[in-house]
Amino acid sequence: MRRAAALLLVLAGMGSPLSAQTFAAADSLLALRDTSGAIAVLEAMIKHDIKNAEAHYRVGVLYMTRHVPGSALSPNRRKAEDHFRYATRFEADSAKYWLALAEALRTEEGTTTRMQVAGMVNRARELAREHGRDSLGLVAYRTGRIEWERYEQVAHRYLLRPPEGGAEQDPGRLLNMDVMVQDWTYMREFMEQRMWPDPGHPGEANVTDAELALRDALESNPRFVDAAGLLAVALGDASRWEEAYPIARKLVQAAPDSGRAHAVLGMVLARLNRWREAQASFDRALALMTPEQREPYENIGFILRMADSVKLAGQPPAARAVTDSMYWLWNQPLYLHQVNEERVEFYTRLTYVIHRWSDPLRGYQGYESDRGAVYVRWGPPDVWATLGRGATPGSSHDALASLGSMRTTVL
Repeated sequence: MRRAAALLLVLAGMGSPLSAQTFAAADSLLALRDTSGAIAVLEAMIKHDIKNAEAHYRVGVLYMTRHVPGSALSPNRRKAEDHFRYATRFEADSAKYWLALAEALRTEEGTTTRMQVAGMVNRARELAREHGRDSLGLVAYRTGRIEWERYEQVAHRYLLRPPEGGAEQDPGRLLNMDVMVQDWTYMREFMEQRMWPDPGHPGEANVTDAELALRDALESNPRFVDAAGLLAVALGDASRWEEAYPIARKLVQAAPDSGRAHAVLGMVLARLNRWREAQASFDRALALMTPEQREPYENIGFILRMADSVKLAGQPPAARAVTDSMYWLWNQPLYLHQVNEERVEFYTRLTYVIHRWSDPLRGYQGYESDRGAVYVRWGPPDVWATLGRGATPGSSHDALASLGSMRTTVL
């Protein structure tokens, strides 16, 4: 905070509006992980130039990194929304600022507020086409991710079965929450007897819009790894991995020097049961990745017991590398077989969660989310259910409505 205070004094003495140097000062604080200092510096800048849209945008992004998804009341999310609204007011022809506002509003629990997201997303794409100030590919990707996350909120929805004899029953009396979290058999039997998958296609419009936007992003920028990865995940979610293969191949052809591109191809090949080719793709991926990109792939702590994971994290890099090699050596299904399917599966899961659940606005990776951590450790679930959607106050669905808490539950 001393560094932030010193920068604030410098800003106070500046006679000119915001400048590249002051943004650099805020960035330097972020490099030191001083988010509070960066926010203070940027808000001081805004006092000197309240109409600076970029300053409002940057402050908003920093507040969003502090927002906890699923929280009913979040002052940080509200502050972020306010700053994004200022950005769109002072620079209304920037797609980037409209998208940021849309991403903030999509985290709001109120249905009326979330209904505004689609209009803002469409406006952002129109502005990108009209003015060309913001990369159309990036705008299309972020549009696709917003639509995908809107789909995630309702995908795999389960409904409460109508009670036998037509009598109203309270599911809260039928479902023992304490037993549910400890006994998978109890939860599975409850779902088989009392729940059933929604016969419709919840979120169909959202996932369709996401796919179209992601294809637009790749058409604009064939090297866009994030867009190709999320599109592959979306297709795989609908059991369309065969369609994801040519997308992954084109990505590698456009970006042969990208380790992350080869990882996307490896993921798709593994899900097509082409294990030998998948292993070769992941080998190339790791060889091309930066140390930062490679780090999670070399962290077997994701699948170890908690005590072992903590112990491994405390070891020096060289010792961790030896442990990693020995772990996969001992866990190779067939010792004389050249393909280690266990390791390929781990890389596949990791690539999957990176592209499915990472949040670029709040700056965290998919494996840092609860769902991502569960998926990496346990793999594709036997039952994937979203509970609590579509319940109305006062109905017998109230107990189940509280289960979802606006999140997808992997069982």
